[in-house]
Amino acid sequence: MKRRNFVKTLGAGISTGYIIQNQSWQNINPYQEKINTLEEALSKEGLLVVRVAITGKNANLKNLNTRVKVDNGKIDRMKTYFFENNEDDFSKSKSLAEVKVNKHDEDVLVLWLKNVEKDTVLRIQADVERKINLPQLLEGEQGIDLEDGTIVINLLFDKEIGEIKPEELGIPTGNSDFRFTILADPQGGNPKVDNTESPTRMKIHNAFIEETIELINNLKPQPVFNLVLGDFVDSKGQEGHFKQMLEYHDKLKTPYLIEVGNHETAYSAKFRAYDMSALDNFFAAQKQANGMDKILYSFDLGQWHFIVWPDPLRSSFFPTHPHYFDWLEQDLEKNKKRPTIFMQHIPIHPIGINPLINYAESPEVKKLLMKILTGHGNVKYVFSGHVHIPLKASVKTAVEYEGIKFVNLPAAGFRPRAFGEADYYGGPSQGMAVLDIKNENVKLSFHTVSGEVFQYPEKFEQFDPAKYPLWLNYTWELEANKELLNGNFSAGLAEWHKRFVHQEDKSPSNICEVKSGAGKNDSPALYLYSRERGYPIPGQDRLPQDINRVCQVIELQSEALPEISIDFLLEQEHFHPGALSSFYIWIEGFAGSQKKMNVVYAPGKMMGGVGGRYAQSNVVHPMIFDLPAKPGQWQNALLNLSNDFKMQSEETQREVGMNKLAINLGVWTINDGLKQESGVLIDNVKITKSRDASNVGGTPVTKKQDEDIYYRKVDHVAGEHIIAPQETIWPY
Repeated sequence: MKRRNFVKTLGAGISTGYIIQNQSWQNINPYQEKINTLEEALSKEGLLVVRVAITGKNANLKNLNTRVKVDNGKIDRMKTYFFENNEDDFSKSKSLAEVKVNKHDEDVLVLWLKNVEKDTVLRIQADVERKINLPQLLEGEQGIDLEDGTIVINLLFDKEIGEIKPEELGIPTGNSDFRFTILADPQGGNPKVDNTESPTRMKIHNAFIEETIELINNLKPQPVFNLVLGDFVDSKGQEGHFKQMLEYHDKLKTPYLIEVGNHETAYSAKFRAYDMSALDNFFAAQKQANGMDKILYSFDLGQWHFIVWPDPLRSSFFPTHPHYFDWLEQDLEKNKKRPTIFMQHIPIHPIGINPLINYAESPEVKKLLMKILTGHGNVKYVFSGHVHIPLKASVKTAVEYEGIKFVNLPAAGFRPRAFGEADYYGGPSQGMAVLDIKNENVKLSFHTVSGEVFQYPEKFEQFDPAKYPLWLNYTWELEANKELLNGNFSAGLAEWHKRFVHQEDKSPSNICEVKSGAGKNDSPALYLYSRERGYPIPGQDRLPQDINRVCQVIELQSEALPEISIDFLLEQEHFHPGALSSFYIWIEGFAGSQKKMNVVYAPGKMMGGVGGRYAQSNVVHPMIFDLPAKPGQWQNALLNLSNDFKMQSEETQREVGMNKLAINLGVWTINDGLKQESGVLIDNVKITKSRDASNVGGTPVTKKQDEDIYYRKVDHVAGEHIIAPQETIWPY
């Protein structure tokens, strides 16, 4: 494999070319050699960075007062990450953290220390005091066990992050007017590599990648650089795929940079502080592509500042690399007078389909990034990939917030996901974004492999986080009403929170609205409808959807769980008992941030993973109960939560201390096949005191049979996700 080693630019910033040298694939991770001394461990600021992670060992809540002191050294600054609002607190003046430890919870405190010596001691007080001589931390991750929690202390490093000089990569720097391209999700590789996932899909991607690269090479004028916006490779980051993709991209006439996406590592990759071995192949590819050893980096070009943000979408990544957020803040502050473009693989603005809630970053990461990016006024654009979005949906989901334009870009190689309608040109949407910079002005266009050039509009719709609070918050973070409000929907959807759902221009596949006169007594009623999305062309991923729902959170006023009464009518023409789609009532109970109750009621079939990745189902697995299916008739669901909760858990309400209930009303569809639809009218949602028996339509609730619960199974066939054999769906 050959490597480009770009020569520094001369004079006015014109690249003189590059030298190709042989380079070994191995031993180029910046952490290939162990850091043995405190001097080697210091950051570029000259500070020692220490991570203190507090985790819960069991499900019991406990307040843990943690005090941090340093002997023979000074604390330059301290920051907390993943602390829960109204539950965890941190006083900088007293170096005191009050943390409520939970199972599956990790709260992180980061200290930047100066004047560190060999005899510097970190003192951690939590129930009892422990002393750690800082050189000990060089020996590896240090853990301290407490009665109800664990403190893990380790050092953080920054060799893989920092500013780069574009001229050292062969990027011309002398002009304020220039062009560059962004390639989102090429996601190709060598289909003959062992244990390759979806070799047929990879072959399809490779063909589009080669066409996209040829398209870039034919641009006039040429871009000064090209950025691959994550998912450089498909499958699980195997070496052979990186080598194949380097072979393709080395045909570019101008330099290219690579960003970390979720396919750059094995799916099972576990990041530990400080172990970057999961990214060995990425480091090798980045080094051979452009000579860098960075995964988080920034640079200046013309009047603009650029930041490239890594996101492997592994749950262990950001908790073990919290200093990335601090570096981002420092970098934006340093460049606050420069307009800035931020590039990330995973979008942090709403997209409106299920995979981009489940297969995206956590609400706390999205919220933290939003806060940092909007905090200095210099970020003008945020570009993302990951979605494999059609061009039309890219434009429709693009938003502006606090002066920033957020745009999710179509893929360079991957065929698009299903957004339910034809794209602008009816052909392939693969290609690349082209950004033409003139001083501080940006012109954004997308060039497809079939020759179309689309100019993005200059303005996008304003994003209002208050309209969709569940995008940047967990359910337990929503403001709770003291009692259930607007249960008859006479005030429309007031007090009920919706998810953002992508809407087709015609014949929408998801409807969430209040219909006047449609209720049980000609009163208003909530109408929810979902069906499989239209435009079923080959290649469009179709994954189950439960995103069409509303939610209201209430305070629990007593130790006894209440009874909930709901009137509902299943539409006869839009409900099929054997279909993989239905109406559901989903009740969540919380003690602070920790889920304690997770029960679902549904007629017909029900999906097993309602709520997705961030619904804390790993803490409390959902228990699914039957509702009677009588389409065309008003029915009453009378849910005795206390009785049903006992079926899920042996704990009592007093023992678990639940203080909030979330009532979710929704419809779901497998989003594939024929007649996968569900329509329901909902009226008279009420909360009453608990009774002794649990009745639904006069019949005690029973657990749903396993054969009536659908657990998503995905096969990769010919470039698309196939989720269920057609014959198992229709006819019934």
